[in-house]
Amino acid sequence: MNPVVTVTGFWDAFVTKIAVFLPNFLFSVALIVVGWTLCNIIKRIVVRVLRVCQFDTLADRAGIKQALERGGIKQTASDIVGLLVFWFLFLIVIVTTLETLNLSGATVLKDQVEIKDGESIIPDPIGAMLGLKQPKNDSLLFRDSTASIENRGRRVS
Repeated sequence: MNPVVTVTGFWDAFVTKIAVFLPNFLFSVALIVVGWTLCNIIKRIVVRVLRVCQFDTLADRAGIKQALERGGIKQTASDIVGLLVFWFLFLIVIVTTLETLNLSGATVLKDQVEIKDGESIIPDPIGAMLGLKQPKNDSLLFRDSTASIENRGRRVS
């Protein structure tokens, strides 16, 4: 066995793997930056809409503001909802980015949503909104909406 051929073969394989991974990595970095920017813009829009709708006044009447102050939180209720929207959307961006890099850890979350025998931790409508699962035709939300359409015009006695 020739050591020069072995080292050359190793370096060729290494350079090939880097050449394949580098464009995906650069695309992933761009995806994170664009996703962060879009999530931040959406967060600001949500906060502004909530302020226009006087959500903070409603939260003050409901006692949420006082509960936040007791907990030492200085942000308003609309800011907190905006942050929740931001992190919800950014989590989707992160999982999508990890999937573009073909990292197996990104799909673990999707795999863990399902329990044995087709039972699910997350209800179908919520899982579908999160993009974690396909809604089933027999889900409660779908069943109720189709039942109301089918019963439209009929008298219930």
